[in-house]
Amino acid sequence: MPLLGALSKALRVQLTPPGAELALLGSYPTRAGVTVSEEGALRVAACWIATTLIADEVATLSARIVLRDDVRREPRRPPELRPLWDRPNPDQTLVEWRASTVLSLLLWGAAYIVPTWDRATGALVQLATLHPGRCSLRRLDDGGFEVRYRPAGAGELALRAQRGRRPEVVMVRLFDLPGVLEPVSPVQQAAELLGLSQAYERIAARLAGRGLAPAAVLTFDDPIPPEVAREYGQRLTALHGGPENAGRVAVLGGKGARLERLTMSPADAELVAQSRRVFDVLLALWRVPPTVAGIVDRPSTWGTGMAELARGLERFTLRPIARRLEAAIEDGILRWVDEGLQYRLRFDALLSASPKERAEVEQIRLLSGMTSVDRVLALEDEPPLSEDEDVLLPLNVQTRRERERAARLRQAEVYARLLAAGIGEARAAQLAGIEDGR
Repeated sequence: MPLLGALSKALRVQLTPPGAELALLGSYPTRAGVTVSEEGALRVAACWIATTLIADEVATLSARIVLRDDVRREPRRPPELRPLWDRPNPDQTLVEWRASTVLSLLLWGAAYIVPTWDRATGALVQLATLHPGRCSLRRLDDGGFEVRYRPAGAGELALRAQRGRRPEVVMVRLFDLPGVLEPVSPVQQAAELLGLSQAYERIAARLAGRGLAPAAVLTFDDPIPPEVAREYGQRLTALHGGPENAGRVAVLGGKGARLERLTMSPADAELVAQSRRVFDVLLALWRVPPTVAGIVDRPSTWGTGMAELARGLERFTLRPIARRLEAAIEDGILRWVDEGLQYRLRFDALLSASPKERAEVEQIRLLSGMTSVDRVLALEDEPPLSEDEDVLLPLNVQTRRERERAARLRQAEVYARLLAAGIGEARAAQLAGIEDGR
């Protein structure tokens, strides 16, 4: 693995001998008879929908680095932090890296980010995220922690985050209990529901695979020899074997034949309904509304209400995860380059209104002087207007340069009146608000 080799060389760690046994954590038996793990949880439809939806949304948010005390919030791209705004590592793009980091956070409750630094210049060289299922934690004497990472195959990396020193690993935790270093695994907490959902899917898969679901069957009063019963069974299998043959009527010969219709029992109907309830609760565990996941009961739901649903998803689901990621990057990476830098994920695209509403908002901002024409065009991914294009503006709208020129004219007028009144040049300039007497 090139990435593992680069990490081990940069951090000067000693690998364990080849062939060392790899024990993966995160296997939780359930009462449904199904063993659940973080990776296996992705096979559950509700878990896959919830976690990948959140990971995709956070990964595609626009990110920028800004100065902490900069009121203008101008984006910065420091060369020393190139992996944060360019490609983080040779194997992943920035969106892929952020998505895998958030997915680790949602399944294991923690993400382990390994920053690689240039020892000569102190610049950030690359960012990688470790597989949480192959990591174990240990508290250090100075209050920091150590992550022991066992990659697939053999070997072990020891990465430390010590107090007062540049960390070799940055841990992002979704939830943790007071005084406990290990994070709370969402999959472990939802193991029973995940196991129940997998049990339902297995039952349904077996029923569909066997396909024995006739609409009616004939029974007889007289006893049936085993060989005859076997023949009837083979005939039933030939008629109804496989999902495409379900629903046929079985016609069998014999004395005292009675036709019995087969319907779904109340217990079977409750099983189907319970499966849907488990699906919805699993989505709720990751705070994803079924409507946002595309599961709608009425066509009108996927319409005007999507803007409010997006706001709820941003406020209660995405924002807490984004803030944890921001805080970890600032504390574990940015502060070692410049303590005055901030890492911010923006929700503008997610919360954008309809084109009509967005145009009305931008019109108000233009009239109040809170934005410019070029910035509005940039929001729509349009190039700025060229110099030979005519721009029609209302009479009550002034550009910044026009306002500054009008202010200078007023100052010059006040300055001239003060001089005419016999006031000295320095005092007149001070009263007119002209710097350096000009």
